[in-house]
Amino acid sequence: MRTIPFFSAKRLVVIRDFDSLPREDISRLVEYLINPPSHTCVVIDVLDESALRVYKQSIKHVKLLRFEALTDAGLSAWIKNVALSLGKTIESEAIEMLKELAGHDMLALSQEMSKLVTFVGVKAVISSGDVDLMVGNSSSVSAFELTWAIGDRSVERAMNLVRKLIMSGKNHNEIVGLLSWHMKRLLKVKRLLAAGQTEQAISYMLKVPRRYHQDLFRQAGAFSLAGIRSKIAILLETDLDLKRTRFDPTCIIEFGIIRLCLFEDVSLFVRRAILREAVFL
Repeated sequence: MRTIPFFSAKRLVVIRDFDSLPREDISRLVEYLINPPSHTCVVIDVLDESALRVYKQSIKHVKLLRFEALTDAGLSAWIKNVALSLGKTIESEAIEMLKELAGHDMLALSQEMSKLVTFVGVKAVISSGDVDLMVGNSSSVSAFELTWAIGDRSVERAMNLVRKLIMSGKNHNEIVGLLSWHMKRLLKVKRLLAAGQTEQAISYMLKVPRRYHQDLFRQAGAFSLAGIRSKIAILLETDLDLKRTRFDPTCIIEFGIIRLCLFEDVSLFVRRAILREAVFL
């Protein structure tokens, strides 16, 4: 690390899992940090900063930065800033739709934002319609297929579709977000129909592409209001499990699919117990 870099002014060295390094390696690193060369930047990835504070001699050369998961509001602000950095503004409704479709993975969101900026061209504002056309269209077929499998109570077909989505590059949060977005759209359709709106007016309000009109209203008719609400609640719980628990994400989403298909009334206690069993199988 003391060698002068050849092709740049600085050398970047990243040290991961500092806490688990052998004691002798930590000692050598601390000795290096007491008098670091100006041409090297060392990044130490550590879960607990107190592990660094033990070494008082080197801590004066260390700048501590904390990287915590963004809150929902923080993520919305981040998406706005990404849009601004790319020369665009983005509607609030479009932000919410994008988060539901792409999940909270910042890399996936960044990639979708780049595609959206290219898609809208000279337009200054990214709308919810743009998100639906660019991001939603690529997901709509999967959302309809998954929802039909859930409505038919076909666990095997739903599981196969989820595995295909994962193999195609979708992460677990994106799949839950996709289903949540679609279920909320079905809920809006049910409420608007009950309020006396025509199918044509609803399609216009929800910006539904023409080729999906028939499937959307057929699917909305196949589920009751209570059934849709219960499935949205299950998806919310599945999303929280993915974010807050140590369980394998594949186990979590597969159990969520089982609940969506069959066991809507499984209690939190039973749900945790089954997930715990799945971890040790």
